[in-house]
Amino acid sequence: MDRKGIIKKIGMLVFLVVMGIEFSLLYPEEVKTQEKIKQIEIKSTYTPTTETHCNDGKCTLTLYSGYAPHMWDKFKNMSSLKDYFNVVYLKKDKRYNLEVEDFNYTHIKLKPIVKDNKELNKLVPIKTEGKVHFHTFKNLNERPTVFFQMGNVLAHNYSFGEHSTTIMLQEANTENLDDNYVRIEETTDYSDTAYLQDSWDTGDDEWEYSSFFKFDISSLPNGATIDSSDFYQYFYYESLDSGESLYLGAYHVYDVNSYNISGAEWAEDTIDGTNYPDASDEYNTTYESTNTISNGDSDAWYGWSVTNMIVNEYNKANNNVSIWILPYDKGGSPTLVDYVRFYSKEYTTDTTLRPYLNITYSTPDTEYPQYSLNSTNSTYAGKIITHSLYWEDNVDLDYTDVYLDNCSGSLDLLTTAYHGGASPAWVNFTVGINDTVGCTVRWCEETNDTAGNKNTTSCNNPFSYITTSPDTCTYSSGDWEIDCNDNCDETGINITGDLKIYSTASGTVNLTNVNFSTFQVNATDVCTITLGNPWNAMGW
Repeated sequence: MDRKGIIKKIGMLVFLVVMGIEFSLLYPEEVKTQEKIKQIEIKSTYTPTTETHCNDGKCTLTLYSGYAPHMWDKFKNMSSLKDYFNVVYLKKDKRYNLEVEDFNYTHIKLKPIVKDNKELNKLVPIKTEGKVHFHTFKNLNERPTVFFQMGNVLAHNYSFGEHSTTIMLQEANTENLDDNYVRIEETTDYSDTAYLQDSWDTGDDEWEYSSFFKFDISSLPNGATIDSSDFYQYFYYESLDSGESLYLGAYHVYDVNSYNISGAEWAEDTIDGTNYPDASDEYNTTYESTNTISNGDSDAWYGWSVTNMIVNEYNKANNNVSIWILPYDKGGSPTLVDYVRFYSKEYTTDTTLRPYLNITYSTPDTEYPQYSLNSTNSTYAGKIITHSLYWEDNVDLDYTDVYLDNCSGSLDLLTTAYHGGASPAWVNFTVGINDTVGCTVRWCEETNDTAGNKNTTSCNNPFSYITTSPDTCTYSSGDWEIDCNDNCDETGINITGDLKIYSTASGTVNLTNVNFSTFQVNATDVCTITLGNPWNAMGW
């Protein structure tokens, strides 16, 4: 019979040491008792002009469009702020609408509207952070008024309906500092129009109209890594003929040191068709990304990747980035009257359709790995003892250095455990302890995460214990049942029945020159069993 076939394994985790060889048996139940679920926290920050959402070190910054800036402080005591701020829809459900009737710094008056008969006669929530109202709509003409009193109405979102039409209030200006379109060789100022226009002149075989944008990116934190960035415009009209298209490229206009108007940074009311950037030292003559709009295309958002130009300006510590949307080619034969239009930051009918810039970035991790739940399964001199420490971090763990002072007075590196990106993780090491009773064992662990942060604090004040004398095991001549928690030793015993190991808690059992019929382990905790030479199972 195979000796392994006689050992019945019931329970969680058993360390079996036979003739100096250690085997680790890990069962699913132990994993459940030791695992911790890492909670991912999504952090969102809103200002009147931006949204920032961060998840596990990666953030997305959205810069919106608007008018000239206002300082918040002077608004605090105004009776009404409605004329100074815009309503922005973060999420829109076609069955519900939420209008802002009026608000000041501390109070807001909302008007919820139901647009679908199927949503009538239901208890529908109108809510903001920590506060909720419910209303049952009897017909589609109902326009109830809902008041919220807040510490600062501008710092909250407001939602209506189970599927949450969500709005926020934004200061009329945003980080879209300037946008305008120009006509080549003309000085006309179009900056007050609600649209931006791009076109091609087949007769001259060059662009006729093109658009410029300038965004303030100073809200990006220091030390960030720019992962990606996309610029968006909402296309709503084209006058192209059948078979005609425009190819629109996103070009990087360099900063004021390279391109300027009379020594100053360009602005929407100073740039025109006679002073736009036209040299390779004023803008990158290769577009970063492109889009095509053709005759018959439907209204839609169009996006251009602008990551490189954002990185370029951010790395120079510049506050602004300038984007030129330029028709660089055409399909078919468009003329001067064949153009495409997008909404500008001056568009007021639906402010959610204004241009905006998304920047996704990663922040440098400065959080150190954290440990807890330090434990040992015994303090017995001369025995094999397991030492355990639980580690977790906001990013993946890299490796752990384990140190041990085995009653020598010197804390030395014992081993290094590599995590392979896992987090959280237990770092357990099992080692034979000095056989001197009353000596001091010290141990600690230092862990690095994948961002290079290292926690060495446990080694500044190591864990320690004083070795004690192990107990002898209680037995009878028949079946012998041993509680692993007894942490016992026994030598020279003949067991006519079964040797059974169970546990009420973790521990260590050391048996030398013991004879038994069969060996059963029913351990619900960590149990280290050492069978020293000579030993024999009768009938094998």
